[in-house]
Amino acid sequence: MGVDFWDQNRRGGSHHSYAPIDEGESAACSCSSGSTNTTGGGLNTSRRRGLMGGLLRCVVALSIVALWVGAKSYLEPPRGDIGAAASLLQELGERRSAGITDGDVPAEDSDGLMQVLVTNKYQRSMALMYPWEHVAEPARQTRMEILAWPGKDEGIGLEYIWSVNDEDIGTGAVTNMVFKKPGAYQASYRCSVRAYIQRDDGEDEREEEATPGRDRRPLAAAAAAAAEEEEEEEEEEEGAVSAKSGPSRSGSSRRSSAGSRATRMVRGGTASTSGLVVDPENTLDFVVVVKYVRREIRTLTDRDRETFFNAVSIMQRVPSAVGQQVYGSKYYSKDFFNRIHLYYGGRADCDHWHAGAGFVTSHIAVSLMYEQSLQAINPAIALPYWDFTIEGTFFDWSNFRSSSIFSDDWFGAAAPKNNLRTPARGRFGYIPNMIDATEFSTVRNSYGMLQAPWNNDPTPFLTRNDHMMGFVNHRKPSGCRKYRDAIMQTSWMALTESFNDGAHGEIHELLGGAWSLEATAYAERTSDVVQPFVHVAVPLLKMLWRTGYIQCPEECAFGVTPWEDCACTCPEENFNGMSSWEVLQDAGVLADGFFYDKNGVLIKDLVDNDGNAFDILPGYTKEETVQIYDEMLRALCIPMRVGTHYGATSTNDPTFWLIHPTFDRLWHLRRLQVKAENDTAFDETWIPDHFCYGHNPDDIQPFRNLFLHDNVVQVEQHGDKQIEIPKVYYTNSQLYAMLKPDEMDGPYVYENFEWRHCDAQGVHIHGF
Repeated sequence: MGVDFWDQNRRGGSHHSYAPIDEGESAACSCSSGSTNTTGGGLNTSRRRGLMGGLLRCVVALSIVALWVGAKSYLEPPRGDIGAAASLLQELGERRSAGITDGDVPAEDSDGLMQVLVTNKYQRSMALMYPWEHVAEPARQTRMEILAWPGKDEGIGLEYIWSVNDEDIGTGAVTNMVFKKPGAYQASYRCSVRAYIQRDDGEDEREEEATPGRDRRPLAAAAAAAAEEEEEEEEEEEGAVSAKSGPSRSGSSRRSSAGSRATRMVRGGTASTSGLVVDPENTLDFVVVVKYVRREIRTLTDRDRETFFNAVSIMQRVPSAVGQQVYGSKYYSKDFFNRIHLYYGGRADCDHWHAGAGFVTSHIAVSLMYEQSLQAINPAIALPYWDFTIEGTFFDWSNFRSSSIFSDDWFGAAAPKNNLRTPARGRFGYIPNMIDATEFSTVRNSYGMLQAPWNNDPTPFLTRNDHMMGFVNHRKPSGCRKYRDAIMQTSWMALTESFNDGAHGEIHELLGGAWSLEATAYAERTSDVVQPFVHVAVPLLKMLWRTGYIQCPEECAFGVTPWEDCACTCPEENFNGMSSWEVLQDAGVLADGFFYDKNGVLIKDLVDNDGNAFDILPGYTKEETVQIYDEMLRALCIPMRVGTHYGATSTNDPTFWLIHPTFDRLWHLRRLQVKAENDTAFDETWIPDHFCYGHNPDDIQPFRNLFLHDNVVQVEQHGDKQIEIPKVYYTNSQLYAMLKPDEMDGPYVYENFEWRHCDAQGVHIHGF
């Protein structure tokens, strides 16, 4: 529960505050040791301590500088390539700076093999750890250039023809191409680069006009014809030599015709008897895999980030029915996503999308669906991710909300200082909640709002708060160690537990919060030592709501009934005469919870080895046990308003969509490592033992038509009519298989698997 990470002693200053144990006092760095004590020939004790303290402070300061340098290089937009591609790009840049063109490279610069580099404006190798050499992005200009080619005799020129799927797209050592769709729509893009030797036999220098549409065979056919004619010419020349006669006129004519066809294809409509023929040594076929590339939001160009923000703003304002008329069938509004997340996460029977293995597949799939809605607006958008381990490394609890993520022109204030607790400035100011969802959703709160049923906060906008039950929230986003711990797991089931817990970043609680006047009063009369308990209070109160012990009014009039009269409470009659420990045991709270006695002593184990609640806690009397359970139940029954990010419509906060790709990126890395290292020790078994539907391997999730090789519909014959039936929805097992990062089914990859700020701390995620 994180109790061991927090100092349970009060810190000076704030009454309601606590801090991590390893968070020391700040101190200035001084490398001066002070004056030496010449008496006795050495340093006295105080000066030795001063020297050691000064050296220690310097080491700490230098470590901070190293971390900042690592972060600075990480946060800057990526430039240059990695490995061999980096040196090639650098070499190209140096040549171009010196005024040397690609055609001026001497033959000895080549190792005898053609080399091609595929890049775009981000100048990164997107194929890092993925099994593809060349990766391009849809709807972005892709640069393809020849970096090396076999040496040729001086004076022989080369011309290159680029083609994609047998269609010519350009000539020269460099060409640009815009791929319109991810590669799996055609499995992959096959590109050819063919070099043609400029030949001049001196026989016929006349140029003839190429007739449009005349004999325009594909280049492959023209090349084959040229090779065939050259072979025929050689045979005729051999015959002519033996007969002591001149070259065949017909052979020359055929050669000119073939050369004209090739020249027309290269030069856009002019033909010449100086033919271009295929040089087989300089022909290269290669595959370009086209996928969307997800990047950390701070590494996007300003233009790409604005494009993303603008598309999110459209989804905030344009309903699904209207948007689908404008943008197509894959467009959905933010209220559609709020409803689906609320339905599966806010049901009374159980949570179908959280606290189980189905959390991973459902949230990665819904993120992909959201991304495709953005792409319906602008096909160049890839869903970015927010690497909150950066905030976990370079910020503390008191200032991480000052990160650029929460600037007004990005996602708005993380802890707004207004009575509504809603971001009020910037593009995402006053994001509305759906007030009347009675005709839109079967799951809603007592006011009829599109909101969790246990949260009757009537605020009609997105809310964020930095308090939990009256206490200032002194946590911060998860850091590198949580990610390293997650990727070290040796089974799928253990990995999903990490993704549900620390690797999820605690962002929902940190940005959502929970508050009320009653909660503030509780904090004022309660010792700070219980503050770790408040971090589990909201998940535990949901358990009481699902078992009927917390009850909310059937209906409240929005704008008329005040929250105080519509708050969810624990009516004593709902307990049916049960004691506090019986209620807590029946709701399942004690198995997941902990509490404190009146002296602030932590009680970690509230159940025995069989999961049954202690009717008398070890080390306590019967009376003391009753008092502890009564106080715990009273705390969980405090009426509270829950911030948007901490509720079942957390999807209404735009930052929601950036946090799940963050652990998906980690999952990509883990799966690629397992395959690359042939790690048979990693257990991919999905154990079907969860009590709640949605978390077992054969449970169906509400997604279809997300992947590149899907059939959108299946056609069934009904009498004399054919009816198109939408393809069935995916199971968890199918999602697990289709989300494999090294397969062509998935339409996206991640730009890199680098955590330089973690490496600077000695926490290596990539090579754990």
